[in-house]
Amino acid sequence: MDKPYQDLGERVAFHDDVQGLRVNSNAQSWLYSAKGWVRFLSVLGFIGFALMLIWAITMMTAFGYLGNAGVFGGVGVIMFILMSAMTIVTFMLSLRLSKYSSAIGRMQQTGQPMDFEVAMIQQMKFWRLAGILVLISLAFFLIALISGLMGRFL
Repeated sequence: MDKPYQDLGERVAFHDDVQGLRVNSNAQSWLYSAKGWVRFLSVLGFIGFALMLIWAITMMTAFGYLGNAGVFGGVGVIMFILMSAMTIVTFMLSLRLSKYSSAIGRMQQTGQPMDFEVAMIQQMKFWRLAGILVLISLAFFLIALISGLMGRFL
């Protein structure tokens, strides 16, 4: 088997002498092909954001009308707060993906190493936010699991 990373030859597009980073044309083409999917997912996220916002307002209004007849007013506010939080999270994730896609597009147009760096920073910000959200979800899951087990045995 050849050593694919030993001789990059003419395919090397970027080279950073300080870090020794090399980005070849094959890696660039994979990044450019990902741009369309990233943009597609960000647009879907923005559409989901709009639908969630409409749904949150509808739920608050509907439960508000039912609140006059009983306890549904408090449930409506709680549901609106939870839905608003999910809506904000969806918007932030979509915004991160949109910025990442735009940075890939700039890199594709200019071919500058700085644009590659910006694209990678935007990608890192997306994954950092996604990781934080996963950790928060796991914490809520564990709290629900523990409280459910405690309620069962107490």
